Amino acid sequence: MRLLLASVGAIRCWLEELALRHGRFPIDLEPPFSSSLYEYSATLNFVMSTFSVDVRASTGCDVQEAPIHQVPLAIGMSKTLTVYARSPDTDERKAYVVRVRRLLGSETDLRSLRVEGAEFQTPFDPTSPEYTVRLGVGVDVMRILYVLRDGDQHVRFSTGVETPTEPGDDKKPAPAPTPAPNATNASANASRRLDTSLALVGAQDSDWVQPRRLDASAGTGEFQFFEQAARFLLDDGFGRRVTITVQSADPTQATIGTYVLNVRRPACPPDRPYYHAVKNMCVNNCGTGEYQDDNLRRCIQCNMNCHVCDTFTRCKLCVPDTPDYTYQLEADGTCSAHVNHLFQQYRWWFIISAVSLAMLICFGCAGLMSLCQRKSFAADSSSESDQEHEMGTRYANRGASAPRQQDFAGGSGFGVGPGPARYERSRYRDDDYGDRDFRHEARELDYT
Repeated sequence: MRLLLASVGAIRCWLEELALRHGRFPIDLEPPFSSSLYEYSATLNFVMSTFSVDVRASTGCDVQEAPIHQVPLAIGMSKTLTVYARSPDTDERKAYVVRVRRLLGSETDLRSLRVEGAEFQTPFDPTSPEYTVRLGVGVDVMRILYVLRDGDQHVRFSTGVETPTEPGDDKKPAPAPTPAPNATNASANASRRLDTSLALVGAQDSDWVQPRRLDASAGTGEFQFFEQAARFLLDDGFGRRVTITVQSADPTQATIGTYVLNVRRPACPPDRPYYHAVKNMCVNNCGTGEYQDDNLRRCIQCNMNCHVCDTFTRCKLCVPDTPDYTYQLEADGTCSAHVNHLFQQYRWWFIISAVSLAMLICFGCAGLMSLCQRKSFAADSSSESDQEHEMGTRYANRGASAPRQQDFAGGSGFGVGPGPARYERSRYRDDDYGDRDFRHEARELDYT
């Protein structure tokens, strides 16, 4: 009864983390670590002579038989490690087995090979050297993705010229694969091949997978082997032969393996015979600034500064002029750009500025004339007042009375009413010494 109660209250143990590394470089576990999986395999690169184990058990449990020091491993040798998660209550242990193998350095095969947006007629096998690949119509750039067998291998790509595809050429059955020269160096794990469903690659894949990137689905959190990419152009309706050369990681052995990809891309349908690279689709007519190339069966951009053209070297209409440049169609079918002068670039600004300046000048002149007229009128009024004041002063100095307005009242004056009228006139006279003498004359006029 006590044993039953003890077993009911005992802690169940497992490993929370299990990872292998060489120094600071990760070593992948296959499959990725999970607490519910108990058998794994790992592969060391040729240059990795030792490895370390990082392990952590669940809460309240112990780890047993995990190496605390670096574990050496010879070239081409294998080693099996068993790590336990132990319960301190019942001494029950859960075993996790890892089989580690170190590469020979002479491997010249790839772990995986695929082409984005393409379909392999036969699944990829590291021991098969040649494949026929059918690329999608809308895939203008052939993107080859591969994973090295050893991280220190060297890969070189070479491609042939494009050749037109024949009708139904992409539907011919692929020949049976023949053993490759690198078959003896291939991995002994024959089950590592690209499945048929994986040959179709979506457009969401990146150019390459960062080797030291955290992965939420994998407990190890890092990658030892990652995808690399190579790009090549391929026109619709054409094919190209791509040769991949893989050199071994050990430079003293200098073994080389090859893979050949015969990539075919079908042509656009007859109702839409031209491929448009920007729109990534087959079209019936090309856009502005493009012309239809019947040989390549695609829309190609016109020459520089050309708006409408028949071929790349034969332009019919240049692009519209801009404030900075004026475009002119030359005799050789090209469009030349001429830099506009400062006045041509900002012609309307100059015109508006000139008109505004002329209006300001006119308004200024009108204001000055009005001001001058006002000052002249004020000066005349002041002169008349001063003259009258001076006349009054002269009369007072000589004892005579100044002419008054009343003298012209009562009908007296110049031809106004009957009777005599007294007309007085004052005048100035300059004497010999330049002094002014005031004289007063008075006359009586009879208008009777």
